[in-house]
Amino acid sequence: MSKLTSIAFVLVSVAAAFTAGRWAAPQAETSVLSTGNSSFTPSLLTGSCIAPSLPPVVVKTPAPFEGQSVDELNKKFADNKKRIPSAATQDEQQHLLEALAAIDPQAAMAQAQQLKGDRQAQAVSAVLTVWGEKDPQGAWAWVESTHPENIYQFDQLLEVFGRNDPEAAARYATSLAGTHPNLTQEVYLSALMGITHAGGYDTARQLVESANISAEDRATLMNYVAGAWATYEPQAAMQWVMAQPSDLQTSALIGLGESWSNVDPQAAANFASKLSGPQRQLLLQQSISKWLMDDPVAASNWLSAAENHQDYDQAIQKVATMPNVVRDNPQTALAWSERIYDSSLRVNTLQQILGEMKQKDPVGAVSYARAAPNLTAAQRTQLITALDGK
Repeated sequence: MSKLTSIAFVLVSVAAAFTAGRWAAPQAETSVLSTGNSSFTPSLLTGSCIAPSLPPVVVKTPAPFEGQSVDELNKKFADNKKRIPSAATQDEQQHLLEALAAIDPQAAMAQAQQLKGDRQAQAVSAVLTVWGEKDPQGAWAWVESTHPENIYQFDQLLEVFGRNDPEAAARYATSLAGTHPNLTQEVYLSALMGITHAGGYDTARQLVESANISAEDRATLMNYVAGAWATYEPQAAMQWVMAQPSDLQTSALIGLGESWSNVDPQAAANFASKLSGPQRQLLLQQSISKWLMDDPVAASNWLSAAENHQDYDQAIQKVATMPNVVRDNPQTALAWSERIYDSSLRVNTLQQILGEMKQKDPVGAVSYARAAPNLTAAQRTQLITALDGK
């Protein structure tokens, strides 16, 4: 695995682990968090946000409970708790808490905390979301005073702020990262998830560029923003990435390529072909791999017409080892393998192809192994030995 491929794996793994369920809960913290010493400059986020590509996730108050008073909602909640638990009663309970949170979040939180187990965690999360939308400062202060060690709740609020008030998200993320430097990536990612979900890619870009963070953290955040942005506006994301200094561009390119390949692998491949060095190889591998899944004929034709260059090795290897090609057209697979520059990769690819070919044509497989072009005698012996062992 190349160094650049290793970096790609780490960056994608970090983002995937975070978005799938956040990282492992941190050790308990006892310090109270404050936004009073934030170094964030509000003017850095005055640029207008682009039109959202996805609508913000907003908890809507169910119509049956709109306009009802705190006392009425509290009474209905108490009545609900007396009923036999069911999916219906739990749904009603959730709606009641959300309606109550919209007018009296502290009362809603008090009710939510009376529940047990998973229901309590779900209810507290729902109330905190509504509270964060209605009163960011109040919601943040509640977590500070009652659960300062619960980083997940701070993460949740940062994501809510990002969807509704990007400047507040940036301000609180900056403060939280200042008091918890070991969680810098996590807290900024929480804010950025909300901001990008609401379509504020330009705002996200400015936050990452202006944050007082390490180069490593900035690279990871740029990887995330580039990936989120490229899912909906790949050309704009590409222009931003290509304007970055070389030490940050690599990680951003990885995020860009991963997402762009998912939405338009041909355009991503065309872009990758104009790059140079290991970046081109990685992005070509990303785009061609996805393109082969979507349209193997078009991807193969594009690659067939591409220049002969080692940067295309990984992409060509993907074509050469496609199961249907190896199974039904081994000679075509072998022809593809001969375009691979890296001899070790070529040998590994040939082992896969010839191993499958041996099932139907053992003589032909051994014959090819003995005369395989552009290999050393030792490598040909390696192929034959591998075939003998199958």
